[in-house]
Amino acid sequence: MRVLDAHTGRPFVLLTSLTPPSRQGAIGVAVRIMELEAPPPDDPLILEESGATEPPTSARVVGAFRMRVEEIVSSFPFATAIVSPFSDEPPADEAQHRQTEKLEAEVTAALERLCDLSASIESFGDEVGAALAAEMLATPANLLQAHRQRVDGDEYESLTARWEHFSLALCSIVDLDHDDAVEAIRTTSGAKRFTLLLTKLREALGEVRGTERKVGLGTKLRTVWCWLFMVPPCFAD
Repeated sequence: MRVLDAHTGRPFVLLTSLTPPSRQGAIGVAVRIMELEAPPPDDPLILEESGATEPPTSARVVGAFRMRVEEIVSSFPFATAIVSPFSDEPPADEAQHRQTEKLEAEVTAALERLCDLSASIESFGDEVGAALAAEMLATPANLLQAHRQRVDGDEYESLTARWEHFSLALCSIVDLDHDDAVEAIRTTSGAKRFTLLLTKLREALGEVRGTERKVGLGTKLRTVWCWLFMVPPCFAD
């Protein structure tokens, strides 16, 4: 779908939609195409895996904003829509504010625990396992560090913006189930998004609980990381 800015009417970026795109009220994410890459045209393996007569072109994209379809302008040769970006809403009251703060802290602690596992594995002599774990945890560790730096530097416009950015950035690397991913994009509540993330992170921690004290479990941990994380991230500011 082609996206038009609701204020200027100008084309903006490619749209990936999480709900049926060709109707008013559809929710999706607008992304910037950063790089296109076409595989060798005579690569038989790629053709066999894709089931296509020509090799598919892959794209590296960066999420720009969440948006809601306001109007379908045309449908041929592809759908064109006017959209409006939307953001998270502040907590309704002090109780919701405290809940969101608590959930952010719990998500951060769970992520820190996962990131600490690579060092724990190495300390028990499993250098290969530690290297595998560190490789898989590089992206979430970097994301966590960048978030800390922005918090310490008071770079977020507001607490609501901070919760929105951090939770959406995590959603871009955590492999959520489809329905949870749709809800994470649709919701305007940082607390709801943190809750979805915390469920997944706790499940991963449950899978590896106690294994940091054993040698030779790097492969198992790598399996958990692959189940939990998608690398590289597809959403950035």
